[in-house]
Amino acid sequence: MRCTYSLRASLSSTVFTTRKSFERQLDNSPTTAFHYYCQLQHDPRINNDLQWKKFMRREWEMLSHTRKRLYCAFYFHFKGIDYKSLNKFELAKFLELPTPATSEYMMFRNIFKSKFDNAWLENLRKLNDVNNKGRLVKRSPITGGHRLTVYVPLNRDQLQFEATNYTKRYQQMCRECRHVWNEKVTIEQKSLIREKWEQEKQAFNDNIHSEIDALKINLNRLNQLGLRQEYLLFEENSGESMKKK
Repeated sequence: MRCTYSLRASLSSTVFTTRKSFERQLDNSPTTAFHYYCQLQHDPRINNDLQWKKFMRREWEMLSHTRKRLYCAFYFHFKGIDYKSLNKFELAKFLELPTPATSEYMMFRNIFKSKFDNAWLENLRKLNDVNNKGRLVKRSPITGGHRLTVYVPLNRDQLQFEATNYTKRYQQMCRECRHVWNEKVTIEQKSLIREKWEQEKQAFNDNIHSEIDALKINLNRLNQLGLRQEYLLFEENSGESMKKK
């Protein structure tokens, strides 16, 4: 019998629409201060485990504000990121800070989307009432203690497709939200929404300025400790991090 060498491979179902998105998938370096914290805490071979990620997220949220800021400073220092070249929203992305909506309408749409999604999920639960014959059973009480049962013919496959068609879901949400904003929301209500939006923007600006001041102080301390000759190496294959002089 002759021995042959073969390489078995299978096609991935993942689709990349741009070269940048493909390269981003190959890059294992941390994209935020939280991801940097995760890579320092555990074996990178299990970094993709969902339960581990949830555990690390809880650990991160339990850290004091001071410790979080120190990890953020280490992240910016070893990644060589110049925070002065970033705008407020780019900096907030690295620090994972919540950002305000871009307009009062977008603020309203965020609230509307949450309610719309809940209503859409309620429609998904109707699938559980579809019996094997593909009929939706509705039972309503009538007089005399009796209940009226109505069978509505349904196409289960069509219902499943419409329920999980997220593009259609998003488009419908946008249309209904715009209609409600133009026709149902009064001038007084829009003024209140705008006032709340302005308050959120001011709170965000105050928060980002505080983070910039803390980041500046911590980076100066790192430079004074003589860490400028160190850098953080992220291995491409495993994502493992180490310090080298």
